[in-house]
Amino acid sequence: EFVLHDLLSQASPEFQPKRDVTLHSPLDRAAKTIGGKFSKQPLVEAGVRQTLGRAYWGLGAYQEAQLHLERELALRSANQGSEHRDTLGVLNNLAILATEQARFADAEKRFRELLDRESRLMPENSPRVLVIKNNLANVLNKLDRASEAEAICREALPTSRDVCGPDHPDTLNLSETLALAIRGQRRHAEAEKLIREALQERRKVQGSAHPTTLRVMNNLVAILAEQDRHADAEAGYREVL
Repeated sequence: EFVLHDLLSQASPEFQPKRDVTLHSPLDRAAKTIGGKFSKQPLVEAGVRQTLGRAYWGLGAYQEAQLHLERELALRSANQGSEHRDTLGVLNNLAILATEQARFADAEKRFRELLDRESRLMPENSPRVLVIKNNLANVLNKLDRASEAEAICREALPTSRDVCGPDHPDTLNLSETLALAIRGQRRHAEAEKLIREALQERRKVQGSAHPTTLRVMNNLVAILAEQDRHADAEAGYREVL
């Protein structure tokens, strides 16, 4: 317990806001001692790998993070089963990590695997399933497969409005992903309408200065610029800044 939460976690930026390269040292030393140490305690090793993976991830050391999370996935799959909640959690982490690394093909594969497993365990209107669908659609947008992303969002969005509420962050995320999918197909007027609606809700729920609100505003500006509405786009940029 001490190793997992009191020692290793201190290297995470959550505890050390300054990303000093020296923070790698205790992590690297800890990582070198794992091999064979927990051969009879695989779930203990899985927990250690999880902590190391998250700490490396927080430091931006994505390759090291992936290495430990992959090992955690193998251990949990073998000892807890492929559909155990802990196993699904690390699979989700690996999918998100791949997205952050711009390894979008791998992210798609993992999100689809996760969606398949979660859909067998949870109802289709489960908020967990809806979030995975949004994340998958986002990756498809990155892969320039906007029509596929649009189809997923259009299926999930009405359910999210009913289950989570129209102004819930998960619902707004789906609206914004849908808008970007439509933008990717150069249907700018339709995308603008959706993104403006999402922006209005973000401002109401989170405020105009919230980072997520500003991100949505930036997407709106990009849509305006692509329509050669440069004066409107400039005004939007000034608002973001």
